[in-house]
Amino acid sequence: MRLRKKRKSSATDESVQELSLFGQEEWTEEEEEEEKPAEKKTSALDDMCWAVTYLRTLDDINSTRVIAMETSMIVQSQWTADQIYVLQSLQGSRLEGRKVAALCYASFMQAFPNMIDHLDLDYFDVYQAALATIGS
Repeated sequence: MRLRKKRKSSATDESVQELSLFGQEEWTEEEEEEEKPAEKKTSALDDMCWAVTYLRTLDDINSTRVIAMETSMIVQSQWTADQIYVLQSLQGSRLEGRKVAALCYASFMQAFPNMIDHLDLDYFDVYQAALATIGS
């Protein structure tokens, strides 16, 4: 830290000290950004495979219905793919929006297959590919 003296322009002409961490030339220089490791984003198929596999671990259809209802509220209320959501139906688990959408589609396909057209999610091909990958 360096001290810079400034002259106060007033009738008393007192000197004032100003503390400065950086000089004026240091403010104008561009800062070097640290390189952050790129986070690996999962594909839609990976997310759907995870969702289908998870839903198969549930004991009853009521749990699947609760998940379908909670995730559909998130998806229908302007969700974003990279945002993190907390799902109470999954004991407070934190999931990215992509996984929430996959879980929503998969749970609706199991619990409410006749209402899938109301979701506005175009995951039919991904869902079919996940079933083929995992094995029906």
